[in-house]
Amino acid sequence: VAGGTVRIPETTRGSGMSALLAARIDEGALLIEESATVRRVTGISVGVDSSLVDPTKDLVVIAYSAELRDQIWAPGKNVSIFTRKLISNHGAALNVSGHAGNTPPVKVTNTEATGADGKNGADGDQGKSAGSIEIYAQTLHGELVLLANGGHGGRGQDGMDGNNGSVGPDGADDSLEHREQR
Repeated sequence: VAGGTVRIPETTRGSGMSALLAARIDEGALLIEESATVRRVTGISVGVDSSLVDPTKDLVVIAYSAELRDQIWAPGKNVSIFTRKLISNHGAALNVSGHAGNTPPVKVTNTEATGADGKNGADGDQGKSAGSIEIYAQTLHGELVLLANGGHGGRGQDGMDGNNGSVGPDGADDSLEHREQR
């Protein structure tokens, strides 16, 4: 295969560079192996960009030369790059930071009796975990930007408003006799 992509099912024997050599794939071709949780990309020269990222899978790149071409975002995923020469283009970054937690609905309406306190709002969800980044390279060319931060927690829900106060009891009628006794 010249300059193309070969997709190998999970059950295929042999992997990595030996599979590339066995298939007689040229320098521009990629061997992509998929399992339920991992996408493994092997090649002589691999351009690593967002097109290689599957949001449901971890990413493993094995290459003689790997080039980070742009900003790659793989939230919460594990990314591993094994290469002799890693090239990081200007502005390229690898970001495996987690997603932010969800925020509950804006506000709950109060259905309690008159004079009752409002209920507390619900907590926001926890932020999602970051993935991990492993890079094994003999040489690095360019500036390498790596980000792996846990996601921000979701904003808590506003509490309910308290209900209107209940009506106070009527006061005693004031009579003239009562005033004269004072």
